Amino acid sequence: MDWTIKSLSRTSFASGQTFTPGERVTCVIFRGAEGLQRADLSEAEAREWQPPGEVLGRWSRKAGDESDSTKRRLALASAEEVFLAFQQETGGAGPDKDLLLQLLALMLERKRVLKPQGRPADGRQRYWHPRLQQEFSVPHQLLTPELLSSLREQLHHLAF
Repeated sequence: MDWTIKSLSRTSFASGQTFTPGERVTCVIFRGAEGLQRADLSEAEAREWQPPGEVLGRWSRKAGDESDSTKRRLALASAEEVFLAFQQETGGAGPDKDLLLQLLALMLERKRVLKPQGRPADGRQRYWHPRLQQEFSVPHQLLTPELLSSLREQLHHLAF
């Protein structure tokens, strides 16, 4: 199974206004009433906006003109941004965040963005990020169909 993380929205989650190319946009993943959700907001809106749930990750990027030739690159960049944001955000700890971190790490390993270091030990897998020259420790558990299906609805808002 291959999931693609949704790329940057063309409009603000809060106001519905269209982002202009080059505008700085803040992306927030939070645990809401409908499961995991992503909000893309202008930097000004992000300073005032209060997410209706616990924040799992936050990052910024520039809005751009997404032509077909850049969509694949941006999808991979989105997965990497979500992974890095989840690693940096201390809030939102729990089994769903751990599972998402593991799935993102596996996606990035498959795309050769992350390299596994050794075998999993004590419920953790170490990964090396060559471009960043940084090691990450990611929760590791046996992935079962039941476990993956339990997150299916939550993933609906992050992946398509």
